[in-house]
Amino acid sequence: MRFVELRVRPGERWFHPVDRYIAEDPQLRHGPIHNINRLADGTAVILYEVVGPKERIDAILEEHGTGMRRETTAVGENTLVWAHVDPEDDTTASVVADLLDVADNYSIVVDTPIEFTADNELELTLIGESSVMQELFADAPESAQVTVERTGNYQPKQERLFSNLTARQQDVLLAAIEAGYYDDPRRATYDDVAEIVGCSATTVGEHLRKVERQLVREVAPVDREPAVARR
Repeated sequence: MRFVELRVRPGERWFHPVDRYIAEDPQLRHGPIHNINRLADGTAVILYEVVGPKERIDAILEEHGTGMRRETTAVGENTLVWAHVDPEDDTTASVVADLLDVADNYSIVVDTPIEFTADNELELTLIGESSVMQELFADAPESAQVTVERTGNYQPKQERLFSNLTARQQDVLLAAIEAGYYDDPRRATYDDVAEIVGCSATTVGEHLRKVERQLVREVAPVDREPAVARR
């Protein structure tokens, strides 16, 4: 089973015309798309997050959400949106239809969450059989610019994060966990970890800082402003 991580620039085709207004609004930013499903009648339901106040996204949905059943819920400082749309409708034709068609035609799984980058590109992972992963790119819509970021054998996200570390970083991290460096209270120092893996304490510190930086960036919601910035 293979995975392909893609970066997609939708061009003129968004998930819904509302998304363009979200992208252009200074109070709002796209958060992750948590789920997307096609129903038996061909319509689709989407669960996604918008970084910004519920009142503002409600106003945009009221004005521009033609053909969309929706419900919104405040989640902290952000807004969770449930939407029911017709991907084949000319007024809402979008990346939703493209993704669902590819998934149906090639028996591909679209992994979630799907992330929007700061410049409104989509970062997504497709999972499927090795034999069809190359063929599916022929179905990419002409208006979309697709870049392959990474490919390989599929692993669940937790294992994938660990496998992205170098072999030495993995060894140092596991030794630090075993020694109790990450316990509370801490039961080990860089020196203790260094003795286990056979290197200097300085080298242990360098490896662990790189590991922590990589893992924290994967886990933290980078599109969410810190509380201090919102005051």
